[in-house]
Amino acid sequence: MGGEVCCNRLEEGGAGVVGKEVSMIARLVTLYEAGGVRRMHTLPVREPQSVAAHTYGAMIIAAELCRANRVGEGPVFRSLLYHDAPEVATGDVPAHVKREAPGVREAYDRLEAQFYDVWDIPRTVLGEKEALIAKSADTLELLFAMLHEKRTGNRHGRIYEVFNRALSYLREAEKELEGVSQLTRYLTKEWADA
Repeated sequence: MGGEVCCNRLEEGGAGVVGKEVSMIARLVTLYEAGGVRRMHTLPVREPQSVAAHTYGAMIIAAELCRANRVGEGPVFRSLLYHDAPEVATGDVPAHVKREAPGVREAYDRLEAQFYDVWDIPRTVLGEKEALIAKSADTLELLFAMLHEKRTGNRHGRIYEVFNRALSYLREAEKELEGVSQLTRYLTKEWADA
């Protein structure tokens, strides 16, 4: 499995490799294509969501959380911009699969690290508060997506499970970050009314 999963474009030649370095064109094409990867493919959703739409939503939420917590946006944005890019090579491995099958989690982590290394994408080092903002924005975006599904008439039990599990992930952030408890209260109320 190793290198062939996230390195196909390198083996294709052409714009992929210049000496031992990945070309800008190959990196841009790969990252652009990552935006089209379908998320939540194991959930019965009415409106599929792409990595690009998810990333945009997470970044908008992060902008508001950074503002509320007086944290610079730059590192948080950079982290979110690339956080799901490896899915162009791996697909969107469902969180419950990673959580319940440690071997899958370890393999995914290796492939993700390899993807960043092969495509020469720098990893953004975040401080504790920045990391919590990025993770919270990612999770809050999932809540907004599930709310949208419910509003469009999706009543499948799995969206309820995902919504409630995501809410539980935000308990620490509600105590540590300004704005998170406001958003979870809003989303919970809207969920009940939808």
